[in-house]
Amino acid sequence: MRDPGAAALPGGAEAVRGNLGDPDSLVAAVRGVERVYLMWPGLPVDPRVLEVITEQARQVVYLSTDVADLADDEEPTWSHQAIERQLRHSGVTWTFLRAIDFAANALRWANQVRRGTVRYPYGQAARSLVHERDIAEVADRRRHDGVAHLLTGPAALTHVEQVRIIGEVIGREVRWEEMSAEVAQEEFAAARGGRRSSWRAGCGPGSPSWTPRSGSPTRWSGCSAAPR
Repeated sequence: MRDPGAAALPGGAEAVRGNLGDPDSLVAAVRGVERVYLMWPGLPVDPRVLEVITEQARQVVYLSTDVADLADDEEPTWSHQAIERQLRHSGVTWTFLRAIDFAANALRWANQVRRGTVRYPYGQAARSLVHERDIAEVADRRRHDGVAHLLTGPAALTHVEQVRIIGEVIGREVRWEEMSAEVAQEEFAAARGGRRSSWRAGCGPGSPSWTPRSGSPTRWSGCSAAPR
């Protein structure tokens, strides 16, 4: 991590300095490390970063998302695909955790929830949220070498439903106010310093895309996906 002094880690864990945007900074950080849990922060993919990691580690568990496997001659359309492919060919043992959406992402609405109204686009977009602790449990306890797991919550919930449930839990009404996609893009671009993106929120109605393997908790089933 960039600032080991700011780490809030459990006892027995050692914080070391490293930056995924600077491959040279990782050399000392991963020295002697056998297993790596890798979460990519949205930076451009630098193949050297993965080379440094896989030169030391014997196993990499990568937090990916719901992407298609690529053939060697296919051009990646998402950074996750490029990272997955490089790990497949790295010679290390790998596992991909393809999580659909994190439960903690609802925290983006926290300030609006306090005011009683959430303004956001795509109110009927449905996502199957998975709790981050469930992802950690899969990463830590399952034997899954060379496997890509699609991880979801128990059901797909629209943004409107999520806001309603949050209101029920905190004991007061929270309203949904639909924001147009155009206005959302302008506001998001302004918040990102003028950088626009092709972001679209969530999935639409569909059928479950993954059936749990034998012995897998059913809470990881039931993603609904729609065209992007």
